Amino acid sequence: SSGNYSCAVTNANNCTATASAVTVIVNPLPGTPTISASGPISFCSGESVTLTSSSATNNVWSNGATSQSITVSVNGNYSVTVTNANNCSATSVATTVTVNPLPAIPTISAGGSTTFCQGGSVTLTSSSATNNIWSTGATSQSITVTTAGNYTVKVTNANNCSSTSAITTVTVNNCNGVYCSANGNSKNKGYIANVFLRTIFNTTGWSAGGYGNYLNQSTTLNRRYDYVLSVTPGYSSFIGAAPLYTRVWIDWNQDGDFDDPGELVFAPTGSSYFLRLGVIHVPNNALNGTTRMRVAMGAGTIPTNCGSFAYGEVEDYTVVVGNGNWYRTEEPAEEPAVTLNESFRLYPNPVSEELVIQRQSNDNSKVVSTTTAMQIIDMNGKAVLNSTLTRSTEVINVRRLPAGVYLVRLRSGSTLSTQKIMIVH
Repeated sequence: SSGNYSCAVTNANNCTATASAVTVIVNPLPGTPTISASGPISFCSGESVTLTSSSATNNVWSNGATSQSITVSVNGNYSVTVTNANNCSATSVATTVTVNPLPAIPTISAGGSTTFCQGGSVTLTSSSATNNIWSTGATSQSITVTTAGNYTVKVTNANNCSSTSAITTVTVNNCNGVYCSANGNSKNKGYIANVFLRTIFNTTGWSAGGYGNYLNQSTTLNRRYDYVLSVTPGYSSFIGAAPLYTRVWIDWNQDGDFDDPGELVFAPTGSSYFLRLGVIHVPNNALNGTTRMRVAMGAGTIPTNCGSFAYGEVEDYTVVVGNGNWYRTEEPAEEPAVTLNESFRLYPNPVSEELVIQRQSNDNSKVVSTTTAMQIIDMNGKAVLNSTLTRSTEVINVRRLPAGVYLVRLRSGSTLSTQKIMIVH
């Protein structure tokens, strides 16, 4: 203990000599730190736990760290030592962290092709004989699959640690190429009056039975490009008319259905009494050749690509995925002029693939339908594309024109209208 200590010596003559006192100071130890864990200290490989000292400062962990907390992901005994200002130390009781190994990652073997026709199946087998849990919920070593999807299996060991296999994708094709039927049951609240996509411009009334087979009408779409689509509702009477929901599908992989990712190509928000306009993107993985486009408009509920719904109509068209035609001229451009009796809209602007030109009288009283000459003119004054417009709404393919700013000029009789566009790629 602390104090002043001295030593006295007495000889045979009973004489005493006393040494000078020595002062002894015993410094106190710091409080012994404790370790708290943020979670279980026995866990699976790849996980971790945070250990925290009860002392906010002056910590030295057994792994050399000096922070109040450390994150641990490997096996070991972990302790922390705290040193005070007198250089006295106290060390915690060790905390043992156990990291349990994962089981081997299972693999899935298929007993046959993972792509087959409807009505077929394939058996998928885990490399682990026991402790399997499939993504379907099955716990056997093997499962028999009849539906398309992504399948995995997870194996759990005695330490409750798990490993999951890579995905095995199963594809089920409609090999007979027989599309499901779809139709609307009544025209009383509206039907499809017009479908426009490139060379398809089909104006009709309600088809008997609520289904219109227009597979004799086709257009060509190029992969990776965008195309303008419009669907217009029609009404036989204003009495009972309702806004219509619009949906369009294209069977890009030609498997006889419209259920694959990306095959719902047009799904505008909400319902409307008016024309619905959108852009279709052709994916790069679309198969070349002939396939089907399905257009549906329905009242009250969103129409589906199969089955019947109460009010509306379904129409089918043919789409050919492949290369389209394009033309270009380089005739000199005429001098610009301005007209006041006709206007036109251009969209999208900027544009990369197809430019929509919509003509209308300036007083918005009627849609213009007279024949009009159209030129696209570059900034050097050269006409790089010429065409004749015969409909109030036309689509011009501009994807071969170099990126830049151009003028679009319409001539109707002796009058001209000009607007600027930007082409981007």
